[in-house]
Amino acid sequence: MSTYERCEAVTNDDVDWGQNIKDLPPQRQHEFMASLSRSIAAMQQMHASCKHPDPNIGGGDEIEVDLARVIASTHWQLDNILIRKSQIQTDRAVMLHLLADAYQVRYRRREKSDDLECAIQLCEEAQSTFPQDDEDTKEVIYHLAELHNFRYLETRTSSALTKGIEWAKQGIAVTPPGAPHRSCCARVLGNLLHDLYARTGKPEHLDQSIFWGQEMIKELRRAEDLTAARNIMSIRLQDRYELTGAIADLQQSIMYAQRVLNDTGEEDELFGIRLSNVANKYRSRYERSRNEEDLDSAIRLAMQATETDLTEHDARIICSGLGACFHQKFDLSNNTEHIDQSIQWTELALALTPETDVHYPLYVFNLGNQLRARYEAKNNIEAVRIRDATPQTQNTQLMDFLFQSIESRHHRLNIDDLDAAIKHYKDALNALPEDSVYRARIIYHTGAALVSRYYRLYMLQDLEEATSLYVETANYQLSRPLDRIHGARSGGELYALTKNWAMATSCLTTALNLLPLVSPRSLQRDDQQHMISQFSGLAAQAASYALEAGYPAYEALRLLELGRGMIMSFAIDLRSDISSLKMAHPDLYERFDNLREKISDKSPTLEDPSGANFALAEQWDSVNEKAVERESLRDSYQSFEALIKEIRKLDGYDRFLLPLTEVDMMSLAGNGAIVVVSPTELRCDALIVTSSFIRHLPLPELKYEDITKKMNDANVAFARTSIATRGGDNKTLSKILLWLWDTTVEPICRVLGLESKQEAVKHIWWIGTGPLSKAPFHAAGKHPSKSKNILSLVSSSYIATIKALWYARQVANPDEGKSRLRIELISMPDTPGHPSLPNVEEELRCIHDIADKKVDVEFLDRPAKGRVLQQLHQHCDEGVLRVIHFACHGLSDPRNPLESHVLLLGDMGDSSNKPNEPRAAGLSVREVSSMKVQNAYLAYLGACHTANNSVMNLADEGLHVVSSFQLAGFRHAIGNMWKADDESCRLFSKEFYSRLLEGSGGAGEVPEAFHYALKKVRKSVSPGDFIGWVPFVHFGAY
Repeated sequence: MSTYERCEAVTNDDVDWGQNIKDLPPQRQHEFMASLSRSIAAMQQMHASCKHPDPNIGGGDEIEVDLARVIASTHWQLDNILIRKSQIQTDRAVMLHLLADAYQVRYRRREKSDDLECAIQLCEEAQSTFPQDDEDTKEVIYHLAELHNFRYLETRTSSALTKGIEWAKQGIAVTPPGAPHRSCCARVLGNLLHDLYARTGKPEHLDQSIFWGQEMIKELRRAEDLTAARNIMSIRLQDRYELTGAIADLQQSIMYAQRVLNDTGEEDELFGIRLSNVANKYRSRYERSRNEEDLDSAIRLAMQATETDLTEHDARIICSGLGACFHQKFDLSNNTEHIDQSIQWTELALALTPETDVHYPLYVFNLGNQLRARYEAKNNIEAVRIRDATPQTQNTQLMDFLFQSIESRHHRLNIDDLDAAIKHYKDALNALPEDSVYRARIIYHTGAALVSRYYRLYMLQDLEEATSLYVETANYQLSRPLDRIHGARSGGELYALTKNWAMATSCLTTALNLLPLVSPRSLQRDDQQHMISQFSGLAAQAASYALEAGYPAYEALRLLELGRGMIMSFAIDLRSDISSLKMAHPDLYERFDNLREKISDKSPTLEDPSGANFALAEQWDSVNEKAVERESLRDSYQSFEALIKEIRKLDGYDRFLLPLTEVDMMSLAGNGAIVVVSPTELRCDALIVTSSFIRHLPLPELKYEDITKKMNDANVAFARTSIATRGGDNKTLSKILLWLWDTTVEPICRVLGLESKQEAVKHIWWIGTGPLSKAPFHAAGKHPSKSKNILSLVSSSYIATIKALWYARQVANPDEGKSRLRIELISMPDTPGHPSLPNVEEELRCIHDIADKKVDVEFLDRPAKGRVLQQLHQHCDEGVLRVIHFACHGLSDPRNPLESHVLLLGDMGDSSNKPNEPRAAGLSVREVSSMKVQNAYLAYLGACHTANNSVMNLADEGLHVVSSFQLAGFRHAIGNMWKADDESCRLFSKEFYSRLLEGSGGAGEVPEAFHYALKKVRKSVSPGDFIGWVPFVHFGAY
């Protein structure tokens, strides 16, 4: 069969051209064929420079004629000359490849699928015809990958995508770095993997597309090629930021986009769309930082883009972006003019977009969101107007009736926007492919709109449909985990509304199981915090549903452990003792240990303390180096996760690094009790763990609405330092401690038999969740009293999670009873920019006197931060237990717990360097928690707020200075929940060390010494002076 017959895309005109070549002399035929390659290359270049979609612009008919001549002549040569003359195999392969190139050029001009299919067929034949070791084969393989990429973009079939990836990978395999076409193969492979991510939603496909994008950039030299590649990378990095919340990806995405814009002249036809790309990234940064300047910059750049020469395609993208910007401006300002502008821009984008366009459903979805926002805004405004218009009367029932009558009429009349929003959502769903990663997001918002209408019209059908849509969102495997969690949580809340507690629990359990996917180990801790903060209270909510459903107490406790302290849990997994694995499977142990050491070494250097601060252009090389390191670290984490799964397949290791079992938890309690107090708006409960039972205790007198007020009152009382208000503040604290006793602690004591002097429990570890994470359980009760307060009945400690208690036990030195203590005293009586601490020097002298040759003591007076870090990292002899004592200021960061710190001197401001201006420097949670301190035993943090996390939506993470020292390996840590009185600090440390050094300093003696000191200080201060002793707390294992 001739190539004419095989390629149906050949026209009659093409055949005529081919027949005319027969009349040429042989020499002219060879000359003609020699010029084919140059002709096709020239036309490819001309086509590449012709961006306009209309084939009649930029060459038009002239190029079409040239293409027809090339195609016809090549067909004729293949069928009439080469075969007849029995040319060698390679020559025929070259001709087939040239012909395929010509069809590819024509396809890109005419976009007719016949040309594409013919190009693929010819290229495949060329590839099979070339000898395997021929250099030209590499170019053919690249073109096959590119052609299948085109086929996928046209057909959206998985087979085209799979074949394209296979050919691109084969091209990479046969093309060494620096060789021609490697950058092309990397580009096509990256594009196809990005398309594969859009189909599957799998992060590994997006990671691979970014990797190959970086490889492509390494290979490129021409400025215009680099600009195009950077533009591609800016898009992929933003996609990964939206998937994972990794701020470093957004940082690099902005840098790429800004670099591309800087390299694009204003006269360039791409200038407008590249302005819009930067605008979209500023809008993304606004969503994270809530810095209004970013949003204003996004609007300014996008408006500037509308003034440039735009294709219709680019214009609709820019209009849609402006619609999103003004929607967010409305959320910020509550000005309905902004939501009206948002709707206008989105409607314009839709008017410019064919219904067959891949973005059309998303624009419809955005319009639905904006209409729903306008509906809710008008409702709020109208509700205020209705209340103002309601006649005033002393008859409450009559006033309520009048208000409800007017409101009901308003509800019936003002629902058009909401109905329109629901219609747009459903239209978007109908237009989206079944395998679209955006589908779950639109399903979720459709459910939310139906819920709004349910609360408006109380149509049960809306509620049932919304519940079904939320569950569908949760189960949609291709979607972002973030969207699935929102769907699962919302679905659970609707099931709770109808009191279907089993289904409500199931939905929230699904949400909790998805949390590690939105906050994986590989994310930097700032990013983990950002993602986790969006689901504050989820674990407690799930536990309350489980208890309502009648599930056992352990199941509620398991759910709390699953969704709380996640960042700490990741760190603990990297530091856990796996000596049993070393004995049984030394090869796996070595791989595991090597990986976690690699991760531990790299992670701290890649932390970005500034969070949303973005590097400048002159820092480009540095940021790129960091990006390469992050990709390497990401690979290490993926290998780490895969190895964990491999280990769990071994006999006896199925629970490796998984949450503790019921038996494990009971074993941890020992001769004490672990008490978790979990409040929600639905119910408040205590979950009690002892060595013999795990029990759930309802706390009906503890009301969620009271908790926030009481905790706020406590914060205010401890924050004030005025002598004039101290009396009133102490009275407030007295009431809070008594309320905590009556509603919570006393019922728990009764269950544990403490009030009846049974002495079954010698110690309690308290875990407060949510708003009770800072509750002073250890001080609850009436003071002074011999039995109506917890301090008189049992010693208390705190712990962030039960897993954290397990880790504190695990890091204990088995020879603690035979070891000797060494106390390292760090004093900061004067701190630049902060009040002096006059009792610090006396406090440390007192500790030194108490030690009196019993233990080794080392002083660091007014040290620089670098000196303290060096001290913590130093080698320590075996048989020594280290006690690190800080006497200094401490601060709890109100925005980022990782930045909470104790204050030391800056490295350049060491008091020995007279010429330098002294300055303070913070030793932060971020820095301490990344360390592993040798022979760590007790961290005594005699500073304010060291056990305080001020960020309420991260309260369940338990991140503060005290817990950071626990992660660094200290079995015990003593700190302050609030501001501590300077004199009380001196007195407490004196009593604590006096008691501790009476014995051997063994494991059980730190909590006992703490309990003793707390009672002594309570007795020493003025009666009712709670500010003087309540802030002191102990964290750690007994």
